[in-house]
This record gives sequence, C-alpha cells and structure tokens, in this order.
Amino acid sequence: MEFKALYSYSERKVINVLRALRPKRILIQLPEGLKRASYEIVDSVLRLARSVGLKDVEVNIDASPIYGSCLIELSVAKDYDAVLHFGHEEYPLWRPPENLFFIDLYSTSRPSKETINRLLKFLIDDELLNVALLTTAQHKNIINYVKAALEASGLNVVNNPENIVLGCLFMELDIVRERIDAVVVVAGGRFHAIGTGLRVSGSRPVIRLDPYDDVFEDLTPEVHRIISVRYGKIMRSLDARNWLIVTGIAGQYRPYLLSRITQLARRRDVKTYVARTAYVTRDSMLNLDSSSVDVIVVTSCPRIAIEDLSDYYKPVLTPGEALMILRNKLDSYIYPW
Repeated sequence: MEFKALYSYSERKVINVLRALRPKRILIQLPEGLKRASYEIVDSVLRLARSVGLKDVEVNIDASPIYGSCLIELSVAKDYDAVLHFGHEEYPLWRPPENLFFIDLYSTSRPSKETINRLLKFLIDDELLNVALLTTAQHKNIINYVKAALEASGLNVVNNPENIVLGCLFMELDIVRERIDAVVVVAGGRFHAIGTGLRVSGSRPVIRLDPYDDVFEDLTPEVHRIISVRYGKIMRSLDARNWLIVTGIAGQYRPYLLSRITQLARRRDVKTYVARTAYVTRDSMLNLDSSSVDVIVVTSCPRIAIEDLSDYYKPVLTPGEALMILRNKLDSYIYPW
C-alpha cells in the first residue's frame, strides 16, 4: 500500500517553508519506521517546490537514526537551507536549529467501534472511570474521536488529550496523575504505553489502544515485570564505587542532569567518568567498557537502559534509577529522572 494511503501531512506547511526560505538544498527527516516512505516524500516535496516556482532544488534523505525530535544530527542539518522533519513535534526541552521545521504526519488508521466498545467494557467493568487519555504525534487527528467515545459511555477524560506524550516527557499526565484511575494511550506498539506505566511507577493500569493493529491491551503486568527487573539492576549497583555516565548530543545532552548526578555521586564517594556520544549501542558500550567501571548510567535516552541494554552484563541505569541510589530513596520507582 502506498504511503499516502497510510499517512497524510500538511502540504500547506511545506509550501509556507518553501515560499519563506526559497531553499536550494532540503533535507528530509522521517522516523525509523517510516524511512522507506522517504522516496515518496522527496517526490512530493519536489512537486511542491515546482508549484511555487523553485527550480533546481536538491532534496536529500537523512539516513541517520531518528527516534524523536530530541536527537538531530546537527552536523548534517547545518549543510541544508531547510530541514523538514516529519512525524514528530518539537522537543520542549531543546531548541532545534532555525532551519529545521516540524511537519505534522498523521496516520489514517483508527480503532474500530468494536475495539473501542471492548475497551469501554474493560474500563467500566473494572470501575476505571476517571481516565487520562494520551497519544502520540501521528494520532492527534483521531484523539477527539476516541475521547468522544469514552465520554459518551460515562467515562471522565480528565486531561487535554491533544497534548502529546513523548518517550520521556509526560507533562500532561503529571498534571492529572492523582486524579485518575487508569491511563489509555493511543499509539502503535508498546513503547509509549510502557513509558507511561513507568512514569506512574506501575500505580495505575495502563492500556494501549493501537490504531494500526486495531487492538487494546492492558500493559500493567508488563510494566510491573519491567520495574521488578529494574529494581534488580538498582540493587546490584548500590555498593558500586565507579560509574560511567554516558551523555548525548542535541536534545539528549542534559548538562543539568549530568551535573546533578555527578555532584550527588561525589558526596557519596562514588567516582564518575563521563563519556559523550550521539548513539549508544551495545557495541559502543563494549568498546568503551573496562574493569575501571562497575555501573553505566545513560542520561541521553532513558529507554536505552530499559530496552536496548537491559541484558548487558553490568548494570545499565536510567537517570532516575541513578538518582534513587544516590538519594537513598528506593521506595518509589522514578522514571525518567
């Protein structure tokens, strides 16, 4: 199936960028799961460029890994007059370069009435009547449809669901956390729902509503399993005296967080080494690892420790887990920091 049958984007926004900048060189950025659609996007942007009188425009594809708007290869982006970043909204904790523009990319998928009715029965039967409704950038176009269905059945949606959830930021959820019985996350896959469950420390049921697969799933048991695994990592790290702290670039470089961890470590007589990299992989960690460090703390993306390096032979911690140890506060799980 063609990309345009699965997703839509605002051609008007792209045209506005083209008219304002009259760029000669354009870079296209797409999330990892959508990179194969880059060719259709390139052809579409070239067509729009011609429609506003731009000739001899060069449109390239950014092949760098793009998991969110927090991580942009600045060394690549600076070589272009305009960077069109599809499928993410701006990361609130970092200001991107002025030549980068975020273009909404909406999925055409939506959950069926049958799936929503099954979800409603699940929530009502378990008396989960006050709900936080969250979604991602790709599904903002259907969130009011889901909200209307919940409210029509007597459920109370306590937040503004148009404010999206990110992998490590849950500002909308934090506002209403103490007023909810459960969280419904409208998103493909488990990533954002798992992050939401970790943010509430497993204290509320978290249900994912997947528009692509047309299913809903209670992920609360999986969240509890992950937290149990994470506490195992924490316990193994309590007496470690040598830590490697890995920080990132762009929006994943958080000097305030790095400073907080290193200062607290110093007070507890924990020696820290700091490494900086754009991408954290198992191979890069094995290449950097040595007997000089007992624990690795990744402050760039908190999900790396949880998914990518969960089975690493040494404890790999999130920033929140490191702070739990350094503050000696282990009662409640902290995610992401």
